[in-house]
Amino acid sequence: MRGLNTRGVGGHAPLEEQQQNLMALQDSSQTEDYIKALHENTLSFYQKWVNSRLDKSKLEEELTPQINCRVCWESDEHETFLTLCRCKGTSAHIHRSCLEKWLAKSDTSHCEICGYSYNIIRTPRYNVRESIPIWLKHGAHRDLLFDAISFFAFAPLVVVSTYLGVVVSLHHFDLGDSVEVDMPRSHMVTAGVLGLMLTLDYSFMLWLFTRVRHHRSRWYLWWRRHSVVKVVVPLQTSYGEMVEDGNKEGCTLK
Repeated sequence: MRGLNTRGVGGHAPLEEQQQNLMALQDSSQTEDYIKALHENTLSFYQKWVNSRLDKSKLEEELTPQINCRVCWESDEHETFLTLCRCKGTSAHIHRSCLEKWLAKSDTSHCEICGYSYNIIRTPRYNVRESIPIWLKHGAHRDLLFDAISFFAFAPLVVVSTYLGVVVSLHHFDLGDSVEVDMPRSHMVTAGVLGLMLTLDYSFMLWLFTRVRHHRSRWYLWWRRHSVVKVVVPLQTSYGEMVEDGNKEGCTLK
């Protein structure tokens, strides 16, 4: 009997060992699953945290207004901004080069928004003698060509008409003194011819003066807009007051 019991116990020993090994394997697999789940949860948490920070920073960038130059709409990466006028907010920032170009092209010396008068020095790029050929060469002046053709076409006609009017008037005036021709009628013809002649001459001279004045104004505006404008930047004192160098009236033309 003892031999049977001993063998019986010895026969169950490998089964218990197998069960223990199975439990150990299950415990190790559960531990690995737990570690894997913990790792995944940790990664998910950090990913959500990073995404939230990115969304927050993106939202802050969207809510924060970007400061750009009000002329070229570029940032201050390559050139710093000036805030000279009384404008507020984003419209107060402008590049110095953009401001000088705008003042030159617009032929003004003040801000178009707040009316602040800049202290500038405007230097013509060309003198009067050099500017006229350049203006005629680079400008679109079809009306000037038309006016020149009209002048050379009508000026001889006006001169000839004036000469004939004077001759006819003198002739009828001389005939009025004779007995054969009625004096009042001769004087009426002379007055009519002189009136037509003066009207024609006055109309031609008025047209010529108007067109010359028009083209002179266009040339003068082009001449000023092609000037070199320099903005005198005020000095910032310790109390925040603006101290300007030069004339405070705004514009100086050399």
